[in-house]
Amino acid sequence: MGVNIRFISDLDFQLKAISSIVNLFDGALAEIKEQIHFGINSNPKIISLDTINKNLERIQAQNKLSVTKVASLEGVDIYDRPNFSVEMETGTGKTYIFLRSVLELNKRYGLKKFVVVVPSVAIREGILANLKLTKPHFQKIYDRVPYNFRVFSSDRMTDLSTFCRSNELEILVITIQSFNKADINTLYEKGRDDILIADSGMDMLAQTSPVLILDEPHKMGSELSASAINNLNPLFVLRYSATHRDLDKTNLVYSLGPAEAHDLGLVKKIDVIGATVKHESSLPFIKLVGVVLKPKIKAKVVLKIKTEKGVTEKAVMLSKGDSLREKSKNPAYENVIVTNISGAEDNTYLELTGGVRVKLNGSQGDTYLLVAKEQIEETIKVHFEKQEKLGKQGIKVLSLFFIDEVSDYQELDQSKEGGFEEIARIEPEKYLFVRRTFDEVFERLKKEHPDWKNKNAEEVRGAYFSARKTFKSISQDKEKIDEILSDKEKLLSFESPTAFVFTHSALGEGWDNPNVFNICTLRITHSEITKRQTIGRGLRIPVTQQGTRFENTSENILTVIANESYEDFAKTLQTDYQEDGIMHTPPIENRRDKITAKLKTAVFKGEFKEIWDKLKLKTEFSSEIRTEDLVNECKKALAENLIVRKPIIDVRRAKIEFTQKGIETIEKESEPIKDIEVAYSIPDIVTRISNETGLTRKTIARVLVESGKLRDIFNNPEEFVSKAATIIKEKKIKMEIKTATYHKTKEAYLDSIFGAEVSSYKTNVVESERSVYDKVLCDNPSERTFAQDMTKDEQVNVFCKLPQNYYIQTPTGPYRPDWAVIFQRARVADSGRIENKLYLVRETKFGYSDIRGIRKSVPEDEQDKIDCAEKHFKEISGIDFKWVSSYDDFKEKLPA
Repeated sequence: MGVNIRFISDLDFQLKAISSIVNLFDGALAEIKEQIHFGINSNPKIISLDTINKNLERIQAQNKLSVTKVASLEGVDIYDRPNFSVEMETGTGKTYIFLRSVLELNKRYGLKKFVVVVPSVAIREGILANLKLTKPHFQKIYDRVPYNFRVFSSDRMTDLSTFCRSNELEILVITIQSFNKADINTLYEKGRDDILIADSGMDMLAQTSPVLILDEPHKMGSELSASAINNLNPLFVLRYSATHRDLDKTNLVYSLGPAEAHDLGLVKKIDVIGATVKHESSLPFIKLVGVVLKPKIKAKVVLKIKTEKGVTEKAVMLSKGDSLREKSKNPAYENVIVTNISGAEDNTYLELTGGVRVKLNGSQGDTYLLVAKEQIEETIKVHFEKQEKLGKQGIKVLSLFFIDEVSDYQELDQSKEGGFEEIARIEPEKYLFVRRTFDEVFERLKKEHPDWKNKNAEEVRGAYFSARKTFKSISQDKEKIDEILSDKEKLLSFESPTAFVFTHSALGEGWDNPNVFNICTLRITHSEITKRQTIGRGLRIPVTQQGTRFENTSENILTVIANESYEDFAKTLQTDYQEDGIMHTPPIENRRDKITAKLKTAVFKGEFKEIWDKLKLKTEFSSEIRTEDLVNECKKALAENLIVRKPIIDVRRAKIEFTQKGIETIEKESEPIKDIEVAYSIPDIVTRISNETGLTRKTIARVLVESGKLRDIFNNPEEFVSKAATIIKEKKIKMEIKTATYHKTKEAYLDSIFGAEVSSYKTNVVESERSVYDKVLCDNPSERTFAQDMTKDEQVNVFCKLPQNYYIQTPTGPYRPDWAVIFQRARVADSGRIENKLYLVRETKFGYSDIRGIRKSVPEDEQDKIDCAEKHFKEISGIDFKWVSSYDDFKEKLPA
């Protein structure tokens, strides 16, 4: 006997969602009477579209939603019929709401034929379980009204006839796959002996004019599915989901979003334990995922690809002779060449330099097993902790695992067709890895927990995967599957030992259990399940052994044990919500409108030409590398700053907060860091660093040996090369800057770099009579203030922001100064009043902080460029160059 769940009948948000649907049809349907045609009992018809639209407008206004209209009652497209959507955050009782709406529509308007269309078997089984669980509850509310529910089965077409003939309330649950292919689905067969009152099952069903309920309609949005749904001839369509895709055509009548659901305590709070490998960005990871034989044999391989944003795993196609270094842009694969590819059915492999072979679905340098083991252990630990605490409240805790491959858990039968071949393709270490690891960790950890020490791993775990002919089937699996899919009451009970549930993707949308407190995501590389769908399996408020809701918000926490940092998890979760049209980034205040600044030709060719004729001159620089000094500085810098760590597993825990502005994370705690032991091949580090820095191999060898840091290469060769090269390059650049000398060339900038028009946005724009352009286009408010001050200063004759393509070459790259100014100064000399002009170039820097948070004026790399710019302007003569932090600073730093 399982837990008898007690449903609450007066939750305000649920009643509001139900009434938002039911009140749509007030005064719009024909009177209640038997609608019998050739023995088929159908729903009453809609008699007033205008009334529906008036009701719709009122309800949408009450719920603060955009007002829409229903255009027609029927047509060739499903969207030509009345469609209404209810948007409910996962875990807030969507199934309860639409089932109770069925009974309310029957009570108010005499509607009797309802068809619930679902996208999968798992969702179908979930709805059937809810129909069974809620029937005693609903019969108490609705005066024991008789109603029947059934699942469509092509083997039981007489059940369909009963549904169509019955004069009682009937609910039919059907998967979209049962009727979306007219050429093969039984529903479309004509002349069947078990259907005598219509041409086909579909025709018989269509004559009932059923009310359609679409559960997760975005999963059934293809043209094929939409056409099939329209074939049912629905009176109207009700759509229920947390992730609608077509609200512009389906009249949203009620919405309960994620932020509101979390604020009201209607779902569990969320925290995340992120397990990641650090310092492994350049490990030589290689995984063979496939071989293509035509038109030319190629291997599909996952590598660590180097991009501007960092290193990421990505699949590439490789041919014999390809360089992995060139394909990945990652130095970790230096000198690794594809020497052979085999596509033989029983011997598929990729061969690399040195005779290294990677089998199909095998890998080199993969840290997945290490991280996954850590995740499994964390999940069991958290499960034990929560069960110990919540068990006292009569709550059974469940943990759900989403695994990478079905064969990580499910045993395959070698004697079945294709079984031997499938096992041969799997990396031996990975086959049944999740099951083996769970059993091993569970048996080890249970000894410290009295409530668990007498249980064995096999009895506490269960799994459900989509059927595969190569599965090894045992009777216990079937019992567990039935329990997971359709016997929620038993799974919730302490009488059932099952506490850990494993799946791949079959338990996606539509399946949930209120007592799922932990979800472990084991690197799902090609999963169709989004983060939002993943957490949706465990958001529902839990129930006790008495079947009552447990509404302790401080303990109702869903913990996600992820194979990524909690920051990355939160970012992806935010993206999922945004893609679903929810929790968009707030719009920018005073959205910037495009604006154009025009060059004042007379000013440019007039007084401004005086400073421009100086500024347009170009220079080049040369630097001296003093080898002995550089070696000493580099070896000292390496000794002090080169820290190369072994790869580690980093486990951190954070709370996720849902707000109206988005998702925020608050770190709570972390686990001790664990080292990863990895065997490396040591690259030619001297050549690699020499290529990166432009220094000779002899110089690099001296620096490395004399630094005393060479032993650190065994911690992580690629990190050693990367960090050492960066430090040496920085010291080289410092010396180039220190010894740089500038010389005028015969080249000069053209006047045309000042465009006749320059476009920007009106934020931070200053209109100025003193500027070369009629408007000054500033990059930030501080620049705008500076431009306003120059505009007000009568001693500023003319100024401008220098064009983006005006720059000075430096060892650290191009440097672009900010402002050119002609400043008119009056001073009194012995002979009397003298007017003179100052030709100024100014760099504005408005304050920075260093890594210790100490305020300083200019970052070090910017100061290096400024030092070079001073040398450049001194060489072209007649220009005074300085950096300033404000307009007051500008005035103080005027030449004497």
